[in-house]
Amino acid sequence: MQIFNKTSATQDVFMEAFSNLRGYFLYATLFSAAINLLMMTPILYMLLVYDRVISSGSMETLTMLTILMAALLMFSGTFEWARSRLLIAANVRLEESLRLAVSKAAFRNVLYTGSVGGSGQPMNDLLAL
Repeated sequence: MQIFNKTSATQDVFMEAFSNLRGYFLYATLFSAAINLLMMTPILYMLLVYDRVISSGSMETLTMLTILMAALLMFSGTFEWARSRLLIAANVRLEESLRLAVSKAAFRNVLYTGSVGGSGQPMNDLLAL
């Protein structure tokens, strides 16, 4: 007779699902780091304007700094969009990989307890995750 450990089986399912998403989280971390670095763009722009442009009065320098700042802010927005799409894809993949296990566990719980009242709660928890 085989002894079945529910906790370890549940943890294995969750750990396997999350380990399949490791690449998504790695790229999301890289995008987040780039976004955080690019958040300093307006601060550096103002520092450079006050340091270089005001002292020299060069309109060419101001124009190039402004173009560079606009390009960096566009990259920041693009990275933000890409990161959100990546995390949405990770969410869909996680939900797909856990949906069957959660459905079976909820169904098994209803069969064991006879209570139908909370049968939808596990799926709501998965969707919230």
